[in-house]
Amino acid sequence: MQTRKKSLQEVIVNVGTGFVISYLLWLYLVPVLFDIETRPTQGLGITFLYTIASIARGYIVRRCYNYFERGKNE
Repeated sequence: MQTRKKSLQEVIVNVGTGFVISYLLWLYLVPVLFDIETRPTQGLGITFLYTIASIARGYIVRRCYNYFERGKNE
């Protein structure tokens, strides 16, 4: 079973790599596909908000899985 600290570390690494990919997609692919023009700082802000939400979601899901797994082993 993972500790809370390890769960958070795993989520941050996972989402951190996703952050870089998402920001690059926002800069180079979204404007072409959806005809949306934004400044790079706006793209960074949008990506940052989604990243915070993703960290929280990933951490909560991980802890729920650990909670239910612990219940099975008792």
